[in-house]
Amino acid sequence: MKPKPDINRLAELAEVVKSSILPVFGEATDAINEAINAAMEEQQETQSDAPLKVSLSIKVVWDTSADTVDISLPVPVKRTFKASRKMPDHKQTNLPLESEVDSD
Repeated sequence: MKPKPDINRLAELAEVVKSSILPVFGEATDAINEAINAAMEEQQETQSDAPLKVSLSIKVVWDTSADTVDISLPVPVKRTFKASRKMPDHKQTNLPLESEVDSD
């Protein structure tokens, strides 16, 4: 069993993340704005009164063996595409319309 990381290493990790996250946000700005716009469009289309929310999660992967830290910011852009169609009920017999009956 590996020993627990020294608390100073955790503080060092926090500093690495703190100093690295701002450039990651800068790189993701367009995608974040697209996610906000998509959420606003969906809110307007659904005429929802729910608060507008965009979820952003910072992911930190610390490889203690290689002493590397990967910081990422996945930006999900939710786009909903929708179509509605009526499916025929094959168990239901189709009855002729009145106009079809009159024409015979």
